[in-house]
Amino acid sequence: MSFSAALSGDALRTFSRVLDTLASYGDELFLEIRKNQFILFTNNQSLTAQAIIRISPRFFEHYRLTRPRTVTIRDGQQHEVKKDSIPCRIFLKSIRTTVKHAQSTANPAKRCELSLKYEDQTVTTGASPLRLNLKLVYNDNVTKTLSLAYQEGDLVEELFTKDTPNEFEIMPGIVTDDLHNFHPRIQNVALDCTSSGIRIKSHWSGPISDQPLHCEFDINTDDFARLTIQNQVECVFTLKQFKTALLLAEDLNGNLSAYFSEPGNAIVFSTQLPEMIIADFAMMTSRVNDSDDTTQSTTTDDHSGISTITNRSTRAQR
Repeated sequence: MSFSAALSGDALRTFSRVLDTLASYGDELFLEIRKNQFILFTNNQSLTAQAIIRISPRFFEHYRLTRPRTVTIRDGQQHEVKKDSIPCRIFLKSIRTTVKHAQSTANPAKRCELSLKYEDQTVTTGASPLRLNLKLVYNDNVTKTLSLAYQEGDLVEELFTKDTPNEFEIMPGIVTDDLHNFHPRIQNVALDCTSSGIRIKSHWSGPISDQPLHCEFDINTDDFARLTIQNQVECVFTLKQFKTALLLAEDLNGNLSAYFSEPGNAIVFSTQLPEMIIADFAMMTSRVNDSDDTTQSTTTDDHSGISTITNRSTRAQR
């Protein structure tokens, strides 16, 4: 039971970006290698955020999985059954660093070959250590082979649903252009959604005396490829992970879709490279505080449908 695949230089750069994205969500990388999908996923320690990225075999120059077999007991006899996938768990930093080094601008790798041999550690006596091998081929035909230890992992399990009453789809650049105005100390973002549009606001939960400049901007219906809001919703979630999803959508030249219901449930952001990659990012939401802090803001219109608030104003407590 084994797996082998190969990535071109361009695909390796995209794969490196995928690993960077996953690193914003967790420290451990889980792989589930299937005949028709190469799945990478990770969760944060509190299980309040999850990223799942599914890659088609079409993304690879070469992709081959010899389905693993396992032994079951039925009617007092042993029966060998093919398993559907190879589950792996690896330290994300180790594979991320290896792939990033292969992207050196001086002499980037033109090909990366992945391989592993899988042995079910629960049924194999004296099984050899599990290793994921990466063979890097450079433009001068020099090769470098690295071997990374991995453990048997878990099968992918979605901690979220995209079957929600509210959803939208938008070009990521419309949002990222204005997120640059958010102060570096802002860690959370508030989403205020109605059927006539969406307002994105910086959210501060610390002491009022330490509050940085407040920013918010409106996105009108004309800026959305799709907008369905069945009930007005305002919720708060992590800005860093939101930016991560936006940046990957830009890298893949795709739109970003969002699926959500109400505060306290996960909001799911999704993007894809058609027929190649599907990426889902889920993070728990919370309610906006009952009172709004005094904020600094001014308004400037940057482009159609979006206004960035950057002057001074005071909003009354609710």
